[in-house]
Amino acid sequence: MKPFDVINMAISLLPIILRRPVVCALLRSALSVLQQKHDTIHTTHCGEPWGTYYRLRHTGQVISLESLLNDRFDSTNRRIRVGEGNSHERWWLYTENEINLQPHLRSWLAEGEANTWLYPDTEYADQIGGDFVVSVPTVLRDSEASLRVSINDMKIAGVSYVIMYF
Repeated sequence: MKPFDVINMAISLLPIILRRPVVCALLRSALSVLQQKHDTIHTTHCGEPWGTYYRLRHTGQVISLESLLNDRFDSTNRRIRVGEGNSHERWWLYTENEINLQPHLRSWLAEGEANTWLYPDTEYADQIGGDFVVSVPTVLRDSEASLRVSINDMKIAGVSYVIMYF
C-alpha cells in the first residue's frame, strides 16, 4: 500500500490563486510534523509482516485462517489445517418404554459386545466440544499459547475450537 502524501494533498486542495511559493512553504512547514507521524504509522502498520493491514486482510473464514496460521507458524511446510469439528449427535435407538416392554432386549443391550456404535466415541460432539478443529504438527506444540491468541483474534465470536496435534 502506497503511503499518503499529506503535504501534496494540502497543496492540491488550495485554490489556484493561493498556490504561491510563500504559502506553499508555510504549508509545508506546518504539515511536516503531520507527515512524519503519518509515515511512522504507515511503516508500523503496513511495513511489518504482521501489521494491522495484514490482519485486516484476513477474516475468520477457513481459508483465510489457515493462510494466516501457516504464514505465521509454519511458513515453509504449511501443514496447519482447519477442519470441521465433531458434530455428530448421539442417536437413541430405543426408548426406555421399548426396553421395558421387551425383556430380551434389555439383556441383549446389557452385553458388552452387543453394543455397536454408529461413530467412534471420540467423534461425538459432547466428547470434543469444538465447532472447528485446528490440526497442528506436534513440532509446534511449544507455540500453543501464541497459536491460541492468533485463532482467538480471527475466529467469529461464540465459536469454539479444538487444537489437535498430529
